[in-house]
Amino acid sequence: MSDWKPEPRIKNPQLMEKLKHQMDACEITGLTAVQSGLRLHLHHVILRSQGGDDVEENILCVTGDLHESYHRSSRMARHSIAMHVWSNRPDVWAYLGRKLGASGREEWFRSHTYD
Repeated sequence: MSDWKPEPRIKNPQLMEKLKHQMDACEITGLTAVQSGLRLHLHHVILRSQGGDDVEENILCVTGDLHESYHRSSRMARHSIAMHVWSNRPDVWAYLGRKLGASGREEWFRSHTYD
């Protein structure tokens, strides 16, 4: 019988506060809160509920609408985030590989993109 347990997720309230103050535009749309009147949110690529860490490599700045759509399982929002990560955030892509393994990262990508 194994006593294996997943590593506890990294919690870093100071980093989250710092990132909130640095938010200036949605990474996906490029819209700023000032330009659009939208709220900006920090999104964990690997969700906190799934063990995602409070590290910059797991965080995206997105509009509140996109963030809420993602959590309502909008295929368009999930696809937009996955394509952004794959195309523009090699640090997040590497984090996914470290956290989930290569096959887990590929499964994450497939589950977020259109069939």
